[in-house]
Amino acid sequence: MGRPDLLQPQLLQKQLELSYIKGSNGKVATEENEKLLLLYRKLKKTLAKRPGDILGYSLLVKTCLTLNKYSEARLAQEKVLFLKKSTSNIDDYALLMDTYLIAAGGRFSIEASQMLKEIRNKYPLNENTQFFVALEHLERKKYQAAVEVYKKLQSRSILKIEKLILLENKLKNIGYSN
Repeated sequence: MGRPDLLQPQLLQKQLELSYIKGSNGKVATEENEKLLLLYRKLKKTLAKRPGDILGYSLLVKTCLTLNKYSEARLAQEKVLFLKKSTSNIDDYALLMDTYLIAAGGRFSIEASQMLKEIRNKYPLNENTQFFVALEHLERKKYQAAVEVYKKLQSRSILKIEKLILLENKLKNIGYSN
């Protein structure tokens, strides 16, 4: 399935983020976000003084996601993984993969693919790993492989429903019907 002549070239994360940011029309913060923006600025100053603060960087990830600062959220989550080193778990990696994809407007960057290889080595059977494998298959136009992974995830009923629905909708966009 899929024609090789239609494949999109895989790009670097920064290239994908730049095109996504340009296409988002520069979202402006609302009054509701003013307090959060103030806290965000304080957190950034604190982290500059305490660069090894794992909890601070974890909070920065969540704050940046709330403020639609996806590229910065990705960088903060990369820092969390770096600081945690061998104590990182699948949830840390899944959040990083989420931020890679969100920051790139749903596309799979070269860095995201490299990270997925690492995750597949550490957590090959995990449902989050399989979810991202299916998304990568879709990006590479390997539709049948994506459908197979989706069916496995659906039959095991272990993936969060939001992710399963997202994957199902992406499959419907290419003409797959259950």
